[in-house]
Amino acid sequence: MRPHVATKIGNASIQVCCRLFPFETDGTSEAIEILALGTLFFPTISAACFRRPLKPPVYRLSRGRPANTDATGRNTGAFREPAQAAPSLKFPVSNAAIRAVRVDARCRSNRPGSTPAVGSFFDRHSPIMQVVVCLTSFNRTDCARISLEIIKLNWAYKWPVVHACSGAGYTRYIEDVLVQREPLPLTAGAADLLLASMRAAVAHFGAEYVVHLEADTWVFDQKVIKRYLQALADRPEAVIAASSWSTDCLPQWTRSPSRGRRLRAQLARVLRPLGFRYGVRERKSISTQFFIARATPAFMDMLADIRVKDDDFLEKILYSAVVERFGQRSIIGMKEREPVHPVFRSSCEPLTLYCQHWPSAEDAPGVDIAPDLNPADRLRGKKECLASAPLMRHGPYMQKLLHSTDLDYYNGNARRSG
Repeated sequence: MRPHVATKIGNASIQVCCRLFPFETDGTSEAIEILALGTLFFPTISAACFRRPLKPPVYRLSRGRPANTDATGRNTGAFREPAQAAPSLKFPVSNAAIRAVRVDARCRSNRPGSTPAVGSFFDRHSPIMQVVVCLTSFNRTDCARISLEIIKLNWAYKWPVVHACSGAGYTRYIEDVLVQREPLPLTAGAADLLLASMRAAVAHFGAEYVVHLEADTWVFDQKVIKRYLQALADRPEAVIAASSWSTDCLPQWTRSPSRGRRLRAQLARVLRPLGFRYGVRERKSISTQFFIARATPAFMDMLADIRVKDDDFLEKILYSAVVERFGQRSIIGMKEREPVHPVFRSSCEPLTLYCQHWPSAEDAPGVDIAPDLNPADRLRGKKECLASAPLMRHGPYMQKLLHSTDLDYYNGNARRSG
């Protein structure tokens, strides 16, 4: 069929489709959506419009030599071999045992001015790149303590941990630095804790890279973080590695009683194989739950300049600030977790990331509360994920979660259904 004939038929068919199936745009390009409607019901038009396969844009990297390479371009970045870690602890434990964990974990942390620490990016051809973990928490303090035990007792490469906490009842555990902050509204509090933890990481340890984790977000395999640290080191223009905080509308559209939304679900299934991310919202965002960033003066200034209100979307504001200051190529996406909602909101096995709010499978939200929750997450909570994790050492708070039959104590009055 000739292109101009297909165009005439397509225009007529699009008008019919629009009258039969009214729909909203929700910020999506109207032209793409209407064109796609025609392709959905008229395969001949689809063949005429999409006769050439779609190819993603090709970006040329900077001609400059990336970090951790020698004059020949060979990558020289490397990690040192892991040191021996502390032995397991039995539960229940005494205060003396907890102090022993604290002392052991601290003595194996990086110290500024000392011998190059295990876990730093370095070799004889390149300078040390200091990595610091920034943990932030409000009322999920039991999650925070277990996260500290994962990092301090099980990660092979020992990095210092700065913990910024706005919970009134929290006392120092095995973090290297505890920063106490005043509680604030949700968005303002999250931004305040993030900035305070990163400032302390730079001030106390001269951090060049920070790994930010919210308290309820556990990452079991340190190799995941090492991989993205290496990616940042290999791309001088990149400043942050993170997933977005995106939402896939397809599950919601599929079960919607609206005929227009169900049509959009069919449309998404047609367009996605062609390279369109139709139906994925909030892509222009950065997950503050877990990210890795260069702690450069420019990045710290950018964070300090962020101003938020109670109803603001911090993930969107951070994305806008990064892109405005450093450009879109400064972001390395974590494709393993895209789109985040609903499938990867509570867990992402490729990243060994688990962030359920419920302590056990018995507390998992039902279908009426979270209809689009990943079915696997209905069968496991933090307790089940921790029990199945290949961790060699269990601290006292891990032991308490694993062996307690009553989990009402866990995280106090923190919300569990979301």
